[in-house]
Amino acid sequence: MASFGANPSNMVALPMYSIADKQATTVLRVDLPMDNTFPESRASAPHGRDRIHMPIRGHDLPPATANITRRKQRTSSNHGGGHNTTSSTSLRFFVVDNPDKLKDKHQMRENRKHVMNDYLSKERRKPGSTDVRVTGGANPHRKRKRQEPRLNEQSVNPSAPSIIFKPDSVSDSSRSSKSPPAASQIAVISNGTQHSANAPEHVNPASDLPQMAPRSMIRFAEDEAPLVRGISGGFNNSPYLRTVADDVPSPVPSPARLGSSLNPFNTWPTLSDPLLNVEQLKWSCSRKFGSRGIVAHWVPTLLKAKHAFLSTICISSSHDEIMMKGVQASHERHRYGSTDGIKVRTEVISMINDALADPKQQAADVTIVSVLHLLNSEIMGCDDQTMTIHQQGLHQMIRKRGGLDCLGIDGELAMISTITMYLISALRETEPHADFVSYAAQNCTKPGNDSRQLPESPVYCRMPGYHTIKRSISVEHPTHKLLESLRLLTNSYVRRSGASSISPLTPIHVNASWDQSMNSVLAHKDNVYATKPANDRPEDFKNASDKHQFEALRLVGLVYAHALANDIPFSKAATELGSATASSCPEKQHTYPSPIPNTNPTFTSWHTLIKCSLARTNLSDCWGHMAGVLFWTTIVASACASPDPTSTSQSEEDEEARKWLAAVAVRCSIVLSFEHGGPMLETLKRIVGIEKSLAKANAERMGREVVWSVMSGSGVEGTYFGPEMEGVRRGTFSDFARDFMGSGG
Repeated sequence: MASFGANPSNMVALPMYSIADKQATTVLRVDLPMDNTFPESRASAPHGRDRIHMPIRGHDLPPATANITRRKQRTSSNHGGGHNTTSSTSLRFFVVDNPDKLKDKHQMRENRKHVMNDYLSKERRKPGSTDVRVTGGANPHRKRKRQEPRLNEQSVNPSAPSIIFKPDSVSDSSRSSKSPPAASQIAVISNGTQHSANAPEHVNPASDLPQMAPRSMIRFAEDEAPLVRGISGGFNNSPYLRTVADDVPSPVPSPARLGSSLNPFNTWPTLSDPLLNVEQLKWSCSRKFGSRGIVAHWVPTLLKAKHAFLSTICISSSHDEIMMKGVQASHERHRYGSTDGIKVRTEVISMINDALADPKQQAADVTIVSVLHLLNSEIMGCDDQTMTIHQQGLHQMIRKRGGLDCLGIDGELAMISTITMYLISALRETEPHADFVSYAAQNCTKPGNDSRQLPESPVYCRMPGYHTIKRSISVEHPTHKLLESLRLLTNSYVRRSGASSISPLTPIHVNASWDQSMNSVLAHKDNVYATKPANDRPEDFKNASDKHQFEALRLVGLVYAHALANDIPFSKAATELGSATASSCPEKQHTYPSPIPNTNPTFTSWHTLIKCSLARTNLSDCWGHMAGVLFWTTIVASACASPDPTSTSQSEEDEEARKWLAAVAVRCSIVLSFEHGGPMLETLKRIVGIEKSLAKANAERMGREVVWSVMSGSGVEGTYFGPEMEGVRRGTFSDFARDFMGSGG
């Protein structure tokens, strides 16, 4: 492919994305969804698909270049004379056997020369050109002055773009969720000079186009300081992913071409079924789960083995399938999943089994990574039996290697494995195995007192309050006030529950800013209960996404406060609240839940109400700087959906809502863990600690001993591989509370 040289802006022509039936004469599409480098040259890239337009004359082609497309340009009338001129444009496609040849200086020089020749030829046809290289001015070294806009001039280049968005029109997070750019934010390119969009109607080349209906814009946080570098949606892997769906031109001729530029040399491993397009599946995976952190630490290992590389598709295919089911009616859903998803999962499992049969591969990093990917895909499916099988298999492989400390990838594999095990425990209100508890105890990441960005949530932030979240919402915003109440509620609960069980021999430093009254939990609970629903305060929100984001947090806050105030598990609290709320999703919720359960069996499950609100929010970038809040929200909501062994099976809608919440939680976990592994593990440790405390208090009140479900079974507890490990002391809530309060929670 042609090298773009040192100054790629010389050959970039912006297409008219607002015109669905008009395209540039000859374009070369460049899709780079896996590109996470963010070079400076892309800082002002158009918010659409990158297209390169390179006009080249046939007699200038070097011998080593092959012209693959030649199209005659429409004959146009010269404004200076009365005769017609014709020219031809063509694309240059370079086939090389070594990527280094793309940097050939001679070829780069030829590219720049052709671009400049094309520019000069067009300037010569302009009667009003002021370029001294065309007019032959006295001082060729003097810089050309910018010409003032002229209202009676239009572009003579039929392939020139008509309208583009200014690069800074959507990059500011403070304007990201507002309505589409106003007319003052639109620039019209005419004859090489930018004009105001407020010009008379006959001047604007796009004035005859049908006006687009207002639509919501994708939210963009500051690219210079994102919470997650390279995340799709708001922090994109490549510029074209910034494009709003309505601005994308007509689809490519064949769906099979989607993502084809990811693998231009056709070197990726493939699946046995030719109907399964690996490029398309990987494009979806990189767009939903890609980040610069995963490229730096994880991708090099994926490229070492076929089963490690293809196992990533299991995650994205499961995620996309569950997201699709979330918007489908009951009769439209595949009961056992899509055919493609089943094929992918079956073939990946077969490859993993082949690796397990090889003594050299059965406990290698690449095989453990493959099983870890498969386990994450099964977390979304919420099949506890299947999930347990893969949990045990992963644990057995880790023990065969000698423990978590013996794993490779610079500690990333041990960290991600532990985070995954804690995630499963948090979603199911269970306890991780002692091996992972021990590893997590050795890796503590306190918030600290610096200003670095963190995945903040009500269970993980600095003592003074939120710092990263304030980059998205102001302290006066209702969402921030609700999050602050939930943070104080968490602090008060940990203080109350932890102080009563800690030995006097291990005193905790008491911070004066914490209210130590036993009634403070009830006071903060009342503050959460008193929060008005979003429907009662529509003027407080800029758009529907912000409104439903607040409502989802309010619903989670209600069940969270109800559980902490009454010392009951989240699943039990959700059942009590759901019984008192027989309403449709999500328009009619009670502001204050009734303390008396409703015996009417017809009600909407609480986690389904939360899911309905979350589905109406902008999840393209996992809420941007509030990604930690989204992660905490989905975990608490999923814990609410944890099935009670004594109850009947869940309805289809409740089961799909549970899977949907787990899928979002897994995506947040993967996206955040490679950038903020320590804080993510600490967040999960604190959530599991709170769940453990709630279960213990509830069991003691019921007069029975709490029974924790831990990962056990044949081949894990009964079989031991590798050197003997030291005995592990199980973490207690006292340990959690001490660490929580000592870190400034």
